[in-house]
Amino acid sequence: KDAEKRTLLHKLIWLRTIPKDIKLKIKIEESKYNDEAIDKLTLDAIISHRKLNIQKVSLISNKNDFTGNFSIDISKNIPIITTNITGDKIKKRFLKNTNKITKNGWSENLYKIPNLRSFEIKFSLNSKKVTYRNLKFNDVSILIKFQNQYFNIERFSGIINNSKTKDSAFDLQGNLSLEGLPSFNIAYKIINLPFNTLSNLILPQNFITAIINISGTATSYGSSPSMMITQLKSQNKFKSSAISINNMNLRGLTQGIADLATKPEIALKKPLKEIITNGSTNYKFFSGNLNFDNGVGILNEMKLESRNLKTNITGKIDLNKKYLNINAITAFKGFYLKGKKITSINLNLPYSIAGNFDKHRSEYNLLQIENFIEELRKKYLKKTKTKTK
Repeated sequence: KDAEKRTLLHKLIWLRTIPKDIKLKIKIEESKYNDEAIDKLTLDAIISHRKLNIQKVSLISNKNDFTGNFSIDISKNIPIITTNITGDKIKKRFLKNTNKITKNGWSENLYKIPNLRSFEIKFSLNSKKVTYRNLKFNDVSILIKFQNQYFNIERFSGIINNSKTKDSAFDLQGNLSLEGLPSFNIAYKIINLPFNTLSNLILPQNFITAIINISGTATSYGSSPSMMITQLKSQNKFKSSAISINNMNLRGLTQGIADLATKPEIALKKPLKEIITNGSTNYKFFSGNLNFDNGVGILNEMKLESRNLKTNITGKIDLNKKYLNINAITAFKGFYLKGKKITSINLNLPYSIAGNFDKHRSEYNLLQIENFIEELRKKYLKKTKTKTK
C-alpha cells in the first residue's frame, strides 16, 4: 500500500544509491509476450549514479522489428526522461479492458494519472510500418515533449495504407494537460481518407463510397472517458470531388419513368424499394460540416451535387448515447413524354437513418414518387386504350 502511494520521483530515488556504473547486456531468443512469439530481444544498459540509460533495446518478431533507447536522469533539479523508437514495423497489441462499462459504452472509471510535475519527458517514434488494430500506417513520425504537466504534441504524422485506393496522409498537433482535470486541444488534417474508414465507427454498412479531405479541431476535459465524451467540442470540415451513394439507384428510377411512355404495362412494375436499392448514384462534389458540442454532433450544410441532382443531409450524432438520427433529401428531375414533347418534373427522395450505432433502421420515403408514377402510368394506359379503339 505504501508503495502505491509513492510518487514516480520517489520510486526513482534508488538511482541515488548506485555508487558506480553497472553495465547490463541481455539477449533473449524465442520468448513470448502477450501471446505473441518474440524471435529475439536484446538490451544494452548502463545504470550509474542518478542515471538509467538503456542505450539500445531491440525486438524482432513476425509482426515487430524495432529498436529504441530510453534514459532517466535525476542528477539535475528537474528529472529528464527521454524515449526514442525507430523501426521497420510495429504492431500495437491491446490488453484486455478491465474498466467498468456503462450502458452507453463509455467507462466512468477515473483516470489514474501519476504526478509528473517534477519531470521533463521527450518521446519520439519513427517507423516505416505501424499496425493499429485493423489500420496499417507507413512512415509514422511522432515527437511529444512534456513539461509542467503539459504534453506538447509537436509532430504526429504519417500515411494510412489503403489497399484499394490512394494512400491517406494525416497530420496532428496539439497539447494534453494533466493540470487539474485532464484536458486536450488538438488540430488535425487528413487527406484522401476513404469515407468508410470514418463511417464504419458508427455505421455497420457501407452507405457512402468516397475519398474525402478532413480538417478540424477538437477539445475536451474530464476525469474519465465518459466525462471526456460529454465535454467534447469539435469542428470538422469535409470535402470530396467524387462520391457515390450506395443503395440509391436514381438512374434506374429515372430510366423507368422515361420508359412509362412506351411500356406503361411493365415499366417500374417491380417494388419501387427494390429498384431504388439495386445500384448506386454518383456525385461530382461533396462538402459539409460536422460540429460537436458536449459530445453531440450536428450535421450542417452537408451537400452533394451533380447534374440535375442535389442532396442535402442534416442530422445529429450523439456520442454520449451512441445514437444517431440523419435525414437526407435528394432533389432530382424525372423526364417523361407529355404529348409529343419531353418535359421534366422536380421530385424528392427522402431517406433517414435512426437508432443506436450498432442497431438502427434506415428507410426511404417513396410516397411522392409512387403517386407520381401511378398517375403517369394511368395517363399512358388510358392513351394506349384510346389508340387501340
